[in-house]
Amino acid sequence: MGEADIGEGVYFNSHCHVVSYEKITIGDYSMFGEMASVHDDNHVVTPGEGARDLLRCRPVHVGRRVWVGAKATVLQGVTIGDGAVIGANAVVTRDVTAHSVVGGIPASLIGRSAKVTGAADDELGR
Repeated sequence: MGEADIGEGVYFNSHCHVVSYEKITIGDYSMFGEMASVHDDNHVVTPGEGARDLLRCRPVHVGRRVWVGAKATVLQGVTIGDGAVIGANAVVTRDVTAHSVVGGIPASLIGRSAKVTGAADDELGR
C-alpha cells in the first residue's frame, strides 16, 4: 500500500474512502462530505479487452481548506488548489486551481470561492 499524508484538522464525514497505492496528500483543514473518495490508482483498460488487473498510479494532492462534497470522487494524478470547492457527486479527473468551484462529470469550472482565513491560520503563522 501507498502513503497518505493527512494534514491537521482534516474532517472526513461518514463512509469516505482514501485509497493510496502511491501517495495522497491532504492539506490542513480540508473537509470531505459523506461517501467522498480519493484514489491515486485506476485500472488499465485495453481496447477490446476491458479492465485488467494492472493499476496505473499517480500521486494526488489536495490543498488546504478544500471542501469536497458528498459522493465526489477525486482520481489519480489530480492536484486541487487551496480553498477549492468540489461539488457533490463530481468526478475530478483534472487539476483544479486554487479557489475554484467545480462540479459535474467530469468536473468543470462553475465559479470561484472566496479566500477564507481563520484563527487557525494565525496560530500556525500562515
